[in-house]
Amino acid sequence: MGRARYYSGILATALLSACGGSGSGSGDTGTLTLGLTDATVDSVEQVRLYVTGVTVKRDGGPPQSFPVSLTDCAAVPGETDDCNPVDLLSLQDGLVLTVLADQELLAGRYQWLRLEVDESESYIVEEAGGVADIAVRIPSERGLQLSGGFVILADETTELVMDWDARRGLTDPVGQDGYLLKPTIRVIDMAEYGAIGGSVSDALMMNECAEGGVVYVFEGELLPADLDDIDNNDPNPLVTATVKQQEDGSYAYLANFLPIGPYTVALTCDVDDVPVSDTDLFEANDDIAFISPQVVTVVDGQTQEVGFQ
Repeated sequence: MGRARYYSGILATALLSACGGSGSGSGDTGTLTLGLTDATVDSVEQVRLYVTGVTVKRDGGPPQSFPVSLTDCAAVPGETDDCNPVDLLSLQDGLVLTVLADQELLAGRYQWLRLEVDESESYIVEEAGGVADIAVRIPSERGLQLSGGFVILADETTELVMDWDARRGLTDPVGQDGYLLKPTIRVIDMAEYGAIGGSVSDALMMNECAEGGVVYVFEGELLPADLDDIDNNDPNPLVTATVKQQEDGSYAYLANFLPIGPYTVALTCDVDDVPVSDTDLFEANDDIAFISPQVVTVVDGQTQEVGFQ
């Protein structure tokens, strides 16, 4: 398969902090485009976040904040005008919503980036047609701040996409009001990426995964015994992908925007509880079973076929 590109705008070179860059203070400028996407989650119907702005911090300079207006919502199914608060769960299978487009910045290295979210205007919908009155909180003093850094090159566009894995970050703590949405976000280098996808047999879905199946994608070549659930112990999956029934009745999954390199892919039909704490090594340590682990190498611009029969 070819590269799946559903987002708007032209993608150019994205350089993270590991890359070199032009020195600060030159006065030269480049541009930053920032998109938002999400992995699937099946515990709730919608995760609505009201995004108000983007803040960046350049080496040797003060933080700079830029307001956003989510009026170009063509990437969001069913939305044509203002899609704020945006439903994270609508941004799946390669769909990306642009939150900051061609913002001019001084060239140089940037220490961090933060997505500004108004929690008072954000909410969770648990069931289709349900009442949107369930609060969602982001349990971090820094909010959705990414400390990995990036580089703006003079006269070039840096394209970053924030992949927010709601399956790993969304929790419903006992005895607390509303949901917690931890910033389980990775920044994707759009210069080189691929995908993993494939079919899951009807027999597996009807006999083993009647309650639903999820494909876990781990970085590297791992032994089956080393695969683990989502908890505070390594290894954790880089991403997960829900198996969905297609229009023709078949079942398939897609894990998109993966850096090039080797991965171990496995299917599970078990429920995986996500820990509320970031430090407890025993909380939500579930003994889930993995089906047919397989090793595959992602290459740039291609979708690697990995099926489960």
